[in-house]
Amino acid sequence: LPPRVASADARSGLRRAAELAVRLEAAEAARAAAEAAAASAEEAAARAEEAAAASSARADAADKEAALAREGRDEATARADAAVEDAERSDLGSKDAAERARRSEEDARATRERCEGLGAEVE
Repeated sequence: LPPRVASADARSGLRRAAELAVRLEAAEAARAAAEAAAASAEEAAARAEEAAAASSARADAADKEAALAREGRDEATARADAAVEDAERSDLGSKDAAERARRSEEDARATRERCEGLGAEVE
């Protein structure tokens, strides 16, 4: 080959090598960026999983607290119902006692009146 042709071929080869080097650098930079994005996405996914697990744990704890509150409410309602029943029984007992006291008082009054009547007859 004549020197000019060889020199032109060499320059063309050098240009081509420089273009390939630039493309290689760009490809390596793109690969590094893709790897960084993938790592970032993995970290974000891990954080999302942790947040979901924490949220689930909080929801479970809230469910347990709600169940305990319902149990407490049911127990309080049962105690209140029992107290009302006791009060009603006590009220009935008080009414019965008041009725017995009234009858005893009437009996005592009637007995006193008879005794007074007998005493008047004896005089």
